[in-house]
Amino acid sequence: MMRTPIAGSVPVLVSVLVTFAAVAAHADLREVDQKILEHNAAQARSALAGAGGSEAERLAAEGRILGLEKKYGEAEAKLRRAAEVAGADPAVWNHLGEVLERAGNEAGARDAFQRAADLARQRVEGGGADAHYQLGRALAGLRSFDGAVEHLRQAQAGAPLATYQLGVTRAAQESWQEAVDLLTQAIGANSGIAYAYYYRGLAASKVGRKDLLINDLGRFLQLAPDAPEAPRVRRMLQSARR
Repeated sequence: MMRTPIAGSVPVLVSVLVTFAAVAAHADLREVDQKILEHNAAQARSALAGAGGSEAERLAAEGRILGLEKKYGEAEAKLRRAAEVAGADPAVWNHLGEVLERAGNEAGARDAFQRAADLARQRVEGGGADAHYQLGRALAGLRSFDGAVEHLRQAQAGAPLATYQLGVTRAAQESWQEAVDLLTQAIGANSGIAYAYYYRGLAASKVGRKDLLINDLGRFLQLAPDAPEAPRVRRMLQSARR
């Protein structure tokens, strides 16, 4: 005897499959994000090749990877395209600001961070931890450190990288011991953040922690041997080991 399908069962199944696909895509993109944090462009590109995600997310990831490869012009083009596709997403503008800053385009970086700040402010009211995190990132890029600290503290409970960004910001404010403490927390949560070691090493040098300085700068070079800061770090490490 033929069984009659339950009404609505096919749409429900399709909805479940779409949800699983979306979750898988975001999991794939988290792997890309992690490899970017580890400053591993090759592995990030490999992870992106098999990842899902929206057009804007993939463009932004590609732009960030190109930035790691120091292909700043191509990175800027990808991120500007991602910003067009994404609409009002402050994260893309923050990524663009960071790439332009590394390229030495201070005016362009400031414009991008300002755009990120404007967009993030529209989301902060009831927008949750990520809105505060993106606003904190943008304000740090604009050197508005007190405002950045305020929003990053509000983001800590729900944004995975807020503690790291807060540690970097406190280092910029020369609050060295707090920077060490915050970056230690960030590394405890994710030991693959290359620049957490870089900034904790710099802060450690200011609080008399030569052991931590040597450890962290060495770890940074293991993770990011081709980073723009690498030549300076090698000189610092050589001097510290004497």
